[in-house]
Amino acid sequence: MKLLVYAMTKLRGKNTVNIIEAKNVSVIFDSYGDVIKAVDQVDFVLPKGQTIGVVGESGSGKSTFARVLSGLQLPTSGSVTFMGKPIQSGRNAYEGALRKEVQMVFQDPYGSLNPRMRIVKAIAEAIRQHQGLDKKASRVAAL
Repeated sequence: MKLLVYAMTKLRGKNTVNIIEAKNVSVIFDSYGDVIKAVDQVDFVLPKGQTIGVVGESGSGKSTFARVLSGLQLPTSGSVTFMGKPIQSGRNAYEGALRKEVQMVFQDPYGSLNPRMRIVKAIAEAIRQHQGLDKKASRVAAL
């Protein structure tokens, strides 16, 4: 992951504010005396105008990391910023502005996306609900 951060910095320059940036994020769980490192010192950058997918094997920490990035869970260590400002992780942070800006797409696309609905319509529906736009304006925004 550190190589990804380096490469993205070189591509976009150092003066751009990132949408989301995670530095040295770790999440450790205690399970009946065993220490489980769900996320281990991950660096992550999402520059403006880019889309990045996080892939890995089952149990590799993708969902836990997504929960940290979206403000739903506190990291054990490290920091996460959204538009250059620290995410105050926890339930209250997810309510408000962050809820409108950060969305998760779950691992099982068949369980979370309607196969009969075109992806642009699904995105437009989310935009309509969060921004209060009519159908036409939300479709234009989704495109």
